[in-house]
Amino acid sequence: MKTRFLTILVILALLTLPVFGTIPATTVWEMRPSVGSDTNGGGFDSTGSGTDMSQFNNKNAAACSSCQSATVNISTTDAVANGTTTVTSATGNFSAAVTGNIVFFSGGTGGITAQWRRATFVNSTSITLDASIAASTGMTMNIGGALLTHGQLNTNMQLVAGNQAWIKATATITFSSTFSFTPSAGSTNLLPVISGYGSTRGDNLQVTFQETAGSIFLDIGGGANRGAQLRNVIIDCNGQSSSIGLAIDGPGNSAANISVKGCSGTYGIGFFDIDNFCFNCSVTTQSGAGNAFFWNNNAQSSCIVCVAYSNTTTTASGIFNLGNPRGTCNVCIAANNTGSSTVDGFNIGSAQGTAIILNSVAVNNGEDGLKSQIGAQSVIVLNSVFYGNGRYGMSCSCTNAQIGAFMNYNAYGGNTTANLNLITAGANDQILTANPFVNSAGNNFAPNNT
Repeated sequence: MKTRFLTILVILALLTLPVFGTIPATTVWEMRPSVGSDTNGGGFDSTGSGTDMSQFNNKNAAACSSCQSATVNISTTDAVANGTTTVTSATGNFSAAVTGNIVFFSGGTGGITAQWRRATFVNSTSITLDASIAASTGMTMNIGGALLTHGQLNTNMQLVAGNQAWIKATATITFSSTFSFTPSAGSTNLLPVISGYGSTRGDNLQVTFQETAGSIFLDIGGGANRGAQLRNVIIDCNGQSSSIGLAIDGPGNSAANISVKGCSGTYGIGFFDIDNFCFNCSVTTQSGAGNAFFWNNNAQSSCIVCVAYSNTTTTASGIFNLGNPRGTCNVCIAANNTGSSTVDGFNIGSAQGTAIILNSVAVNNGEDGLKSQIGAQSVIVLNSVFYGNGRYGMSCSCTNAQIGAFMNYNAYGGNTTANLNLITAGANDQILTANPFVNSAGNNFAPNNT
């Protein structure tokens, strides 16, 4: 149902999209909440020889602030087009710096609305565009300046394969209805990337999206081998009813340095197709009956260096819920999730597939550190620690001891009922006589002298 709903949204969006000419796949967009404008140029062709003017708050015009120039007028209201790729402006003062910049056009005698084009410098009063524009006089032409809203950024990326985007943390981004971030997937090796940043592109600081009402989630989607990547984002569900963090929908998508908090819906981060990937992501203060990390059917996806801590969910399954065993957790931590005595650190379902838990930790969870089930699955658990959980360290929901699993080089101790239940100890397992971490209750998992 969710996929059908998203398809309808995309179809409706296509009916009203602005015109983009032939903006190249190498275009990089800039968004700056609270200080940008959705009538700015907003982008730059990274192969262009000019200056990237999207990295300013405002368009370029006389006497503007936070822009390329306060004295040189290169954004005007007297642009003239003759139906070709040539645009002139008597008041413009163009230079080679404009080459590669995306230009926004609107208004004029031709009634042009919301059109973006790539510019190339010709002379001080003339530029050429990547595609022709209808004949018009008196057009508003904005060169430079960042976009304002995530909705406009999403629109600008939908029809152009491989575009990249940067979102500067100039303000918290609030939204109150379901938002799907679905840039054009393009073709192989044209993967769109959306990255937050603090003061300098690439500094890996995060930008915050905050939900303000309703059942809301941020959704990224793509196609086979043509997925999208989301980086450096905080998703604050803000305790809203039935709120959801990040849905990774469609194959081949990835998320990196994503922090989700305060959700109350069915999951914080969910995988809904094959070959998805989450790196350095976290979920905390998840409430309700949901999972922090959730693998849906056929989700052959991986969590690497991911953490779920201090969640108060009342789910009867896992904080990392590999409901159908088709996923991997490597260097993952499920800790201090005590909302219910029924919540496990890692939960592996019984359907066909392979579940792999490597180099991971389950500490102080309501029920089991890891719960597995008998089925047509292959379960591999190696080099992991299960300590201080409310029932068992590692358990099987079965009648006889689980066979066909490879569990070895693990350590366990301090679990309330027992360390193992219907799981045979590995030949190289270690029994812990004390908590092996500096301060696991405070989420410090550096090893102590134990």
